[in-house]
Amino acid sequence: MTRTEIVVVAIRILAAWFLIQGLTLLTYVALAPILAGDWRSATAALIEFVLFGLVSVLTWKFSETLAPTLLPVRDPLEPVSPLGKQDLQDVLFRTLGLFLGLTAISSLSQSFVIAVSPAGEAAGMGLPGKAELVRASVQLLAGTCLFLGKTGLGRLVEIVRHGGDPADEEETEGDAEDPKGSAE
Repeated sequence: MTRTEIVVVAIRILAAWFLIQGLTLLTYVALAPILAGDWRSATAALIEFVLFGLVSVLTWKFSETLAPTLLPVRDPLEPVSPLGKQDLQDVLFRTLGLFLGLTAISSLSQSFVIAVSPAGEAAGMGLPGKAELVRASVQLLAGTCLFLGKTGLGRLVEIVRHGGDPADEEETEGDAEDPKGSAE
């Protein structure tokens, strides 16, 4: 992997982070007014989300153009890592997923503690508390998806499809192809 490829992966991780920050801003600032039916208060957060999304898309799209400008003067094609570009990108996205999942679990547990505390029960959860639960739940889902990756999500779907036992399908396929088993 070259130095330029490493920087491209880092820029793309930053682009994903911009989008996540925009979604977080959207849920923190805009979700409570939207749930209350006050769209006027949510407009600024919606505009900021669109800007974060635009920055994210443009950063991702032009990451290969930006990468050489971020490197020092050394040879940008010098190999520095035995990992392939896709392998390193998988590691970084899974690390981001782990971070998002852990911070979401922390936020959900904090909301739970506030909700069951005597002061929280007396005050009620309110719209900001409900908005935080929605935000943390969506963040947990996004973090889980990033952490599992495409192959992990595929395995999870197969396990759910086959009632929690993915081995049943493999055993029946093996029996059908075994000529000794059919002759006996």
